[in-house]
Amino acid sequence: MIGQEITGSTLGIVGMGRIGKEVARRAAGFEMTVLYNNRNRDEAAEAELGVRYVTRDELLAESDFVALNCPLTDETTGMIGPAEFETMKTRRSW
Repeated sequence: MIGQEITGSTLGIVGMGRIGKEVARRAAGFEMTVLYNNRNRDEAAEAELGVRYVTRDELLAESDFVALNCPLTDETTGMIGPAEFETMKTRRSW
């Protein structure tokens, strides 16, 4: 089979705003472990969605899939580049 099984895999969400939370809800349907990184820790989202706050480096190293849900700003432009890709698992999806 071509592709990668998502059930039981780890999803990393960068940006736990409205869209990030919806992505986490959908990931729960696939029994995915969900990690997130955000400017601020969201303990309410952790309790509601069962997600775990990690540093961006931890998120990249541990995730099978990464969803970028942060706004494009001067601060986020270039957030993920060649150096960050090198820290990721060999099999990863964006």
